[in-house]
Parts: sequence; C-alpha cells; structure tokens
Amino acid sequence: MRPPTRGRPAASSARCTGGTVNDLCNKDEVVVVIDGELEVDMGDETIHPQIGDGLVIPAGRAHRVRNVGDQPSVWLQGVESDRPETD
Repeated sequence: MRPPTRGRPAASSARCTGGTVNDLCNKDEVVVVIDGELEVDMGDETIHPQIGDGLVIPAGRAHRVRNVGDQPSVWLQGVESDRPETD
C-alpha cells in the first residue's frame, strides 16, 4: 500500500470505550462516525453526529470527542499528510 501524499488525506481510525479524546491540530480534520454514539465539543458548540455523519474540524480549533453510548464507538479521522508527494 502506498503512503498518503501531500494534499491527500491520511486516515486513521479510533475506538473509544469511554472517556474523551482531546485534540488541537494545525490542519483541518475530518471525522466520520462508523459505530456508536459520540459527542464532539468544539468551543461552545456540542455536536451529536449519527452513524454515517461526517464533520470538519477547522485547523487550530480545540475539540474533544467523547463516547456517550453504552457500547464502544468507532470513527475515522482524516488529516492532510505532511509527507512530500511521491510518484
């Protein structure tokens, strides 16, 4: 599998069984809910994305992803890669 290149998103997945994931990134992020129930805090706003929903978290914006369900939650998180373009 080829590594992601500049300008293309690099995807990772996260599984949360409870608690929170706090983050501050210098690039826009995309989060897509795969399973479970999440809350995403961004500043004064709390978002409750549903399975299949995606949201963009702007670069430099503090945010927190929290599992609020009784079961583990799964989501994909993508950010632009810092790797130089390759052929």
